[in-house]
Amino acid sequence: MKWRVGKSYVANPRQFQETETAVGGSYWSVELIGSEWVYEYFSGAHGGGTEQYIVTAQDFADVKSGAISEKDLLLKYQKLKAPVLRGDDLRSNPNQVDQPSRLKEAPEQ
Repeated sequence: MKWRVGKSYVANPRQFQETETAVGGSYWSVELIGSEWVYEYFSGAHGGGTEQYIVTAQDFADVKSGAISEKDLLLKYQKLKAPVLRGDDLRSNPNQVDQPSRLKEAPEQ
């Protein structure tokens, strides 16, 4: 019996174009959607998909300037237990986030 190996596929990383209202990498982005700044990343959860956090304009500026990394941003919002939006929640209807921001100030360290 002879074993056959299937074709190999190599994924191309996502290319992200930085703009005045968006910054990102191959698996994450922070951008203005509707009236909210949204941090989105590939979650790596079973079944794939993305997760989103509503962040502040200051967070966007800090990530864009390099003052904090995207990992630091993720840890900040996980620590705050901020609401996680799944998939394309805001992309499909950016006007659905009309309520005031649901964020609390980050705890002092």
